[in-house]
Amino acid sequence: GYEVYALNPKANEVEGDTCYPNLAALPEPVTAVVIATHPDVTLDIVQDCAVNGIHHVWIHKSIDGGSLSDEAVTYCRQHQINVIPGGCPMMFCEPVDVAHKCMRWVLGFTGGIPKQV
Repeated sequence: GYEVYALNPKANEVEGDTCYPNLAALPEPVTAVVIATHPDVTLDIVQDCAVNGIHHVWIHKSIDGGSLSDEAVTYCRQHQINVIPGGCPMMFCEPVDVAHKCMRWVLGFTGGIPKQV
């Protein structure tokens, strides 16, 4: 299994779990980050990942755009951060619910799932 931490500079707790203000505040180092936030702050987050030695990032993308930022994707690629630029982890993390299975199929069929990682 994996230990998952919530990060949000504006919250101390999320659904009963401790929420940390930034990556440096985590109780232990992490190796990967899933970004689900407003795209205006995604670049800041991937820059924080680089500073903290994190080399695996998944930038969430939903129907309305999600967290995806072209600048953040470019930064990741320029700084040797493996990036998944889009899609939703819930389409792949078992068990996958029906809605996410359907979305994965549709996006796979239409080319909406990133081919380059």
